[in-house]
Amino acid sequence: MSSAYDPISQDENLRLADLRYTASTAPSAAERENVAEQLKRAIIARKAVPLLINVSAELGWERDPALESKLHAAHDDDVGVVTKTLETARATLGETEVREALLSLSELAARSGSLEAATAAAETTIAATVGGGQKIDLYLSLARLAMVVGPTGSPDFPALAANLDAASALVEAGGDWERRNRLKVYRATEAMAKRDFDVAAGLLLDALATFTATELCSYARFVASTVLMAMVAVDRPTLVSRVASAPEVLVAIQETPPLAIFLTSLVECNYGAWMQALPDVLDYVAADRVLGIHTAYLARELRVVAYSQFLASYASVRIEAMCEAFGISALWLDRELASFIASGRLAAKIDRVGGVVVTMRGGSAGAAGVGGVAAMYSEVVKVGDGVLNRLQKLSRVIDV
Repeated sequence: MSSAYDPISQDENLRLADLRYTASTAPSAAERENVAEQLKRAIIARKAVPLLINVSAELGWERDPALESKLHAAHDDDVGVVTKTLETARATLGETEVREALLSLSELAARSGSLEAATAAAETTIAATVGGGQKIDLYLSLARLAMVVGPTGSPDFPALAANLDAASALVEAGGDWERRNRLKVYRATEAMAKRDFDVAAGLLLDALATFTATELCSYARFVASTVLMAMVAVDRPTLVSRVASAPEVLVAIQETPPLAIFLTSLVECNYGAWMQALPDVLDYVAADRVLGIHTAYLARELRVVAYSQFLASYASVRIEAMCEAFGISALWLDRELASFIASGRLAAKIDRVGGVVVTMRGGSAGAAGVGGVAAMYSEVVKVGDGVLNRLQKLSRVIDV
C-alpha cells in the first residue's frame, strides 16, 4: 500500500458494532463491562436512540425514558437546523447546495442507527445526485449500515445485497477504479459473513495491493482476513506465491503475531508450531465481528488443510509419526482423522492394525476431498466394466 495514501477513519457505525459484539461475546466479564460502558457513551454522544433501544435489550441495560426523550429532542434539533439550510438552498441557491443539505440529512439518519430512516433519506439524496460516483458512495454507506443493524452487530443480508447490487450496477456502468476496488472489499465482507470463503478469498486477494476501504476496517485487519480466507480456500502454490510471499502481507501480518506464526508454520511444514498457534488464532477469529460466528467451522477447515498437506507427502505414514509432527495424542488424532475421512474431507484411510494412515491418491484436502472419493468410485466402476467385458467375451467363447 502506498505510503502516500492517507486512510480515512473506520465508519462510526461499524466501530460501534465492533464494541457491541465485544460487549456481548468477550470471555472476560470485566472486559464486557468496560466495553459496554464505552459503547453506551458513544451511542449517547451520537444521539442514536434506535440503536440505544436495541442495544439496551441485548445487554440488559435499564431503559431511561428521560434520556431517550432528551436524545430524541437533540436529534430533532439537528435535523431542524439542516432542514432550514435545505429550504434556503432550494429557495436561493443551486443544485449543489441542495444536494449537500440532503446528504447531511442522510448522514443524520444513518447516525441514528435506523436503516429504514437512512434508506429513505439516501433515496431522496440519490434522486438529487447526478454523478455516478456520488451515487455509489451513498449505496456503499447504506451497505455499511446494513452490515451491522442485526443482533450484536450482525448484517441484514437482504438490505446489504440490495445496496451492493445497486453499487455494482453503477460501477459496471462506468465507475472509477478506486470505487471498483473498494466494492471488492465490501463484497468480500458480505461473502465472509455468509461463509462463502472461496468467493471471499478471491476478492480479498484481488484487492490486496490496492486496498483503500479503511472505512470498513484497518489494513492489518483486512490482511488478517485475507490470510485466513486464503488458508482455507486456495491451494498451496497460490498460498505461497500470493499470500506468504506478498510484501503487503509480510509487513501487515506482524500486527497479528499468532497469525504470522500460523501462516509461516504451515508454509514451512512446521506442524507442531502450527498446532501450538491454532488456539491463539481461533481466539482472534472469535473476537472478530464478521468471522466470530464461523469460529468452529474455520477451526475444522484449517485442521483439514494441515492434515491434508501433511498426508500429501506420503503414500502411508505411521500414526505415531503424525502425532509427533503435530504434537497431539494418538486418541485425538484418531478421532480427528476418522471424522474427516467419514465426511469425505480427507482422502485417506486408517489401518489400525498396522498403525498407519494410508493416503488415497486421486483426492486432496478441502472441497477436493469429496472429489477424491468420487475419483475412486469412478475408478472402481471403470475396472468393474473391464471385468464384465472380459467375462462376456469368455462366455461367448465357452458357448461356442
